[in-house]
Amino acid sequence: MATVQIDGSSAVTLTSTVNNGGVMKANGGDVTGALLSTNATASEDVGVFASVVVSGVNTDGVVSGGEFAHNHQQPISFLMTAELGGVANTALNSPADINAYVRNPAPLEVLRTRRLTTAIRAGEWNIYTGDWGTDPTVAVDSWWSITAGSGVSDVPDTAATPSQDVPGYLHFIAPSMNTVTNTTYKPRTLG
Repeated sequence: MATVQIDGSSAVTLTSTVNNGGVMKANGGDVTGALLSTNATASEDVGVFASVVVSGVNTDGVVSGGEFAHNHQQPISFLMTAELGGVANTALNSPADINAYVRNPAPLEVLRTRRLTTAIRAGEWNIYTGDWGTDPTVAVDSWWSITAGSGVSDVPDTAATPSQDVPGYLHFIAPSMNTVTNTTYKPRTLG
């Protein structure tokens, strides 16, 4: 709130200064009966802000018979959206139509190792020339199995490849037992 008039010397009083209001940028006239007055912008109001969705030669609607630029009243979300583009649609009733296609985005499909340290120990690296006698071996390694205590081949990365039927594994030692108990989590359902 101002404490001095614009001339720099007069004090602010209830009658001399109006602090209850302001000015906004707009291309219309004054707002009648409001606390804000308007001031024209440098360019004219063309009714568009940022970009406008246009159905042209390089665009196609997603839903046949639907409105191309449809303004939704709610977010488009699984288990919530009942229409797309103004047309009734059940595509988002479930997070996935086929459970087999629901995958972790980054599972380890193959465990491939470049055995650099083994080649250095074998004397294949010449530190003076910076060359290899024989390039380090690149091999597909076995997965480590906790239960077997060794490497096991052809075992997928089960920790990173859950499914709806087997969402994960649980390994624990109960205080009353001295053995490891292995089980799977219950299947996920939509109900």
